[in-house]
Amino acid sequence: MTQSSRQQGCTDSRIAGGRAPLPRTRIARLRARAVARLTTRDPQFLRRVTTDFPFADEAAAQRTVDIATTFLVGYNLIAGGADAPAARDRATEVPRFFRPFYFEGAAMGFGPFALRTGGGLGGFEDFARALSPATVYQNYVGFGWWLGTFYRGRAGRVARVVAELDPRYGLLCYEGIGFRQGFMSGGRRTRPTDIRRGDVPATHVWYQGYGRSLWFVHMGDTAAAARSALRVPEPYVGDCISGLGTGVAFSWLDRAADYARFYQAVPERFRAEFDQGLSFGWEARQLADRELFDASLRCLPAPVVADVDERVGDVHEVRDALVAAGDHTDFYNAWRRGVVRRRRSGKPLFPAR
Repeated sequence: MTQSSRQQGCTDSRIAGGRAPLPRTRIARLRARAVARLTTRDPQFLRRVTTDFPFADEAAAQRTVDIATTFLVGYNLIAGGADAPAARDRATEVPRFFRPFYFEGAAMGFGPFALRTGGGLGGFEDFARALSPATVYQNYVGFGWWLGTFYRGRAGRVARVVAELDPRYGLLCYEGIGFRQGFMSGGRRTRPTDIRRGDVPATHVWYQGYGRSLWFVHMGDTAAAARSALRVPEPYVGDCISGLGTGVAFSWLDRAADYARFYQAVPERFRAEFDQGLSFGWEARQLADRELFDASLRCLPAPVVADVDERVGDVHEVRDALVAAGDHTDFYNAWRRGVVRRRRSGKPLFPAR
């Protein structure tokens, strides 16, 4: 290296023809700006995605847009440079009903956050606990969105990340991947993505997420969403109907008087799976904000509210029995199957009139 080139800062003696190394602080700033530019999304793009969705009515259409926009608010905040405590503090600016969707988006933002900080994806669960432990289910789903986006077509990479997560919830990342596929395609792409060949447990959870997306595509019209669910391969129809139930319970809580109508619109042979999905959705909702959950159910008759509470209790009992048994093999699907069995052997939530 010549004296003049040292003065001009043109080359690095360690790399032939290379640029002089930048100070670490400047590298960090450049990386942060680059990651933000590549990963933040304009919420208006969602209107293009949802333009052709066959919503039941304008109110249902607005509900999907409001949820998706709130999701992106959380995501963009973390992707753009905020950390978990900052996102938690900003949550008070979001209406209570929509806050879990905000945290789900923020959990998705952990992907670009990890790229920006260089901390690696292994820190996700610590990040999620600092962000919002009360939205544990949504956190894993949101992380799955990122994995399905960043590692698209690389099923092995996704599987290695999921394998390091809490076995009770890790498979929910595939729920997020399935939801993303269904939502972004308007329910048209039914083939699982980003799953290793032969990984049946992940496939079941992927289809649960896909089924949940059908509710957002057909928001307000359970019958149409159920018809779409029937088009997937037969072994996974129940998973789709389960996801449909989760979507209904979670996103329609403030309009709980419609639950009975939605329940009756599901084919009878799949109502146990739909009921299980409702149960998981209610469990997630009450964990996120019990006060809001209780207030939202006051429009229902007292016996129905008692049945809802019983279902949330069943979710806890089945989970706790699996934990006590010490077998974490395919934990999430075993959890779902245990609740489905209880729903099949019990009385229907809304008996036929």
